[in-house]
Amino acid sequence: MASASLAYISTGCNRSSNAADISPEGLVAYGAGRLVALWDPNDPIRRGVHTTLTGHSSDICTVKWLHAGTRGSAIVSGSADGMVRVWRAGAEGKWRTSALLQGHTKSISALGVLRAPHVRTDKGELVVIGSSDGSLRVWNLKAAGEQDEVELVQTINLNGRFPLDIALTYLPESDTIIMALGSTDRRIEIWVQSENQFSSALMLEGHEDWVRVLSFATLPPTYSTPTKVVLASGSQDAYVRLWEIKPFVPSASRPAPAVEAETPRGELSVGMLDEFERRLREGDADAGDEVGSTRQISTKAHVLVVKNADGTSKQFSLNFEALLLGHDSWITGLHWHPAVPSPSSSPSTTSYTQPLLLLSSSADKSLILWSPSSGLWTNHRRFGEFGTGGLGTFGGLWGPSGEEVFAHGLGGSFHRWRRDGKGEGLWDPEVGVTGHAAPVRDVCWDPRGEFFMSVSIDQTTRLHAPWKRDGTETWHELGRPQTHGYDVHALAFVGADSLQFASASDEKIVRVFQAPRGWVRTARNLGVSSAEVDETNRPVASNLPPLQLSNRVVGEDEETAPQDAADSADTSSWAARAMIGEGLHQPPVEEQLVTTLWPETNKLFGHGYELIAASSAHTRPLLATACKATSATHAVLRIFDVARAIAVGQPLPGHTLTVTRIRWSADDKLVLSVSRDRTWRLFEADGEGGFRPVAAEKAHARIVWDCAFAPDGEGFATASRDKTVKVWRRADPQSNAKWDCVATLKLAEAATAVDFAPEWASEKLVLAVGLENGEINIYSASRSEPADWRLDLRLDSSVAHVEHVYQVAWRRAHAPGAPRPDRLQLASCSEDRSVRVFDVVLP
Repeated sequence: MASASLAYISTGCNRSSNAADISPEGLVAYGAGRLVALWDPNDPIRRGVHTTLTGHSSDICTVKWLHAGTRGSAIVSGSADGMVRVWRAGAEGKWRTSALLQGHTKSISALGVLRAPHVRTDKGELVVIGSSDGSLRVWNLKAAGEQDEVELVQTINLNGRFPLDIALTYLPESDTIIMALGSTDRRIEIWVQSENQFSSALMLEGHEDWVRVLSFATLPPTYSTPTKVVLASGSQDAYVRLWEIKPFVPSASRPAPAVEAETPRGELSVGMLDEFERRLREGDADAGDEVGSTRQISTKAHVLVVKNADGTSKQFSLNFEALLLGHDSWITGLHWHPAVPSPSSSPSTTSYTQPLLLLSSSADKSLILWSPSSGLWTNHRRFGEFGTGGLGTFGGLWGPSGEEVFAHGLGGSFHRWRRDGKGEGLWDPEVGVTGHAAPVRDVCWDPRGEFFMSVSIDQTTRLHAPWKRDGTETWHELGRPQTHGYDVHALAFVGADSLQFASASDEKIVRVFQAPRGWVRTARNLGVSSAEVDETNRPVASNLPPLQLSNRVVGEDEETAPQDAADSADTSSWAARAMIGEGLHQPPVEEQLVTTLWPETNKLFGHGYELIAASSAHTRPLLATACKATSATHAVLRIFDVARAIAVGQPLPGHTLTVTRIRWSADDKLVLSVSRDRTWRLFEADGEGGFRPVAAEKAHARIVWDCAFAPDGEGFATASRDKTVKVWRRADPQSNAKWDCVATLKLAEAATAVDFAPEWASEKLVLAVGLENGEINIYSASRSEPADWRLDLRLDSSVAHVEHVYQVAWRRAHAPGAPRPDRLQLASCSEDRSVRVFDVVLP
C-alpha cells in the first residue's frame, strides 16, 4: 500500500506585526499565507516547520497563544476575511479547530488575550477581537471536549477608528482586567472590566502618530514598592513610551480620583465634565502659543476607580514613566522578558520574578533590548542591521527562558539569536526557519538529484537541500542564488550541470547563473554533494551592487578581505566570511543567506513580454523559453544554446496564447509545450541543430496548465483546468506525427501540475497530479497497459497544500548500481507560499 509523509515544509511568515507568537513551552506559531505554521526552535534535530494548520480561507493577519496558568492552552488566529479560529491540540498532538468566532465584516486587525505571570481560567478564557470594521468583540471561551463553549460577552463600537493592537492583563493586586487599545489614533485608550463589561476609563496622550503595538508586564512587590503593571506602547512616530500602573494611596497633595472607571460608556460623571473643561482650557492655551514652541512631556498621574463585586472600590494611579529613543522608523513589536517562576513556586501559585528587559522591533531593520540603568532606560543591546538583505522587521519574540530572541522580517524569514552563556552579554546568531513570502511558481531538482531550487513572485530564487550529519538528515534553505527586482516564474538547470541554472522572470530576459566556490565548499561540508568539482576557474563569490539587477563576481583579490576582518563587528562582513572562506558547517542563518548569491554569467534576449516558462535539455546546454502572449506572434518557443549564448534556429510557432509549460523528452529529441489555447504541440530535432513542428492537438476544453513525458519516452501526460489529465501514447513507434489519447483521468478539481516518477522508481508508471485546491493525487498503471490507471494515494490539505499547486517534481537521480531507495521524494510548490517535500513509499 502506498504511503507518504512530510519531510520538509518551507514557508515564510506573513508581513504583520502580530503574525507570530510563542507559547510558554517554546512552540512558535505564525501565519503563513492562509496557514498557521508550527515550529519548535528547540527540536534537537532542527526539523523547522513540522505542521501547518488549515482552515482559513484568507491570509492570516494575527496569531496569539492563549495562556492557562503558566502554560499555553490554545492558538487563536484571525484572517483578512474577518474569521477567527481557535486551535487546540488533542491527546495525540493532532490539532483541531475547537471554535469559530464570527461576526466581523472586515479584516481582523488585532487580537487581545490575557497575559500575566499566572492566567486564571476558572471562568473561561477571554479573547478580544478587533477588526477594520471599527469594532471590538469580547468573547469568553470554555474548553469542553471537541468544541469549546463560546459566549459573545460584549460588542464595542470604536466610532470609525481601526484597532491596531490590544493588550490585556490584571490590575495590580486585583482580579480586575485592564485593556489597552492602540488604534488609528495618537492616543491609547484604557478600558477596565467590571461585571464582565469593559468601560472606557482613560485616554493616554503623548504619541504623535498611530499606536501600533502594546505590551503589559507585571512587576511583583518588593520591600519598598507594591505590585506594579508597566505598559509599553510603540507608535509610528518611532518612539516607545512606558506607563506605570500601581495602587493609588490618597494623600493631602493628591486628593480625590479624577476618573471613575465604572461609568458606563456614553454617560457623564462629574469627573468627566471636570476633565472636559480642563482640556478646553489647555486647548485655548495651546492655540495662543508662539510659533516654534515645543510640547512638553507630561508626567501627570491619572487616577481611576474600580468597583469590586462586593460593592467596595479600589483606586489606581497611571502615569507616564519613560520615553525610549533609538529607532528611526515605525515600532512594529514590543515584548517583555518572560516572567521567571521562583524555584519554590508550583503551577497553582504566582511566585515569580519579572526581569526589566523590553524587546522592541522596528521597520528600521533593528531590534533593541532595553533595560533600566541607574533609573534611566537605556539601549542594552541592538540586534539586526542586516545589510542589503535587511528589509525591516515586523515583530520580535522572546524564548520562554529569556535566553533567545526571534524576529520575523519583510522577506518572511525568522532571525534568531541566543545568549552565549558566558556572562559577557553577547548573543550568537542561530538557525531559524525561512521561506518564500509570496506564491511559489516553480521547483526544479538539480540533475544529480542532490538539491532543488524554487522561485517565487517574492523575487527570490532559493536553494533547498538536506543537511546530513551523524545519521540524521533534515532539510533547510542553504542558499539564495538570486534576489531579483522582478517576479520570477520559472527556472531550469542547464543540461547535466548541477552548478548552472537559468531563471525566467517578468524582466523579459533569461539570466544564467553559475555556482561560486563558496557553495561548492558548503555542499561538501554539509553532506549535500560528494561530487569532485574543480574550483580553480570557479568564481569566488558574488554580490549585488545597490540599484542593480546583475549579481557581480567577487574576484580573487577580494577573497581575503573579509577573512582579515574576523573581529569586525560589521554583520555583512561576518556573513560573507563564511561563504568566501571554507564554506559553512551548518545551515546558514538569515544574515548569511543574503550573501549566498551566484554570479551571473549570461543574459539571453529575444522575448517581447514577461517570461512564463523555461525548460532545459537533459544532456545538452539547450534552453527552451516562452513568454506571455495574446497573439500567435509572441506565443512562440525560443531555444537557446546557453554555452554560446545564441538562439538555435527560428522561433517555434503554433500556439496562439501564452505557453504555460515546456518539457523535453529523455533523449532530448522532442520538445513538448502546452498553452492557454487548450492545445499541446510537439517539436522534434530536425538533424541540423534546430527543431520543427511535428504534431499538435486541441486536447482539452479549458487551459492546459502542465505536461510531462513518461520516463520511457513513449508517451506524455497533459493536465488541464477542465478537471482532467490525459495520457497520450505514440500511435506509430516509428513516427512522432500522431499520438493517441489512451486514458483520461477525471478529477474533482482542476489539474494544475503533473509529473511522472523516474523509470527506476517502480515497475509501473507512476504519475503525480497537483490540483487547484492544493491536493496531490498519485496514480499508477502497468507499463504494458497504460490505459488502466489506479489512484494509489491522495494527499489532502492536512499534509499537502491549500491553494493552486504550480509544480510537482519527483527526485529523479539514482546512483547507477546502487540498490533502489526505499522511498521516493516528491517536491511541490503552491499559491499558498509553501514548498514541500514528501517521502513516498510505493507498493
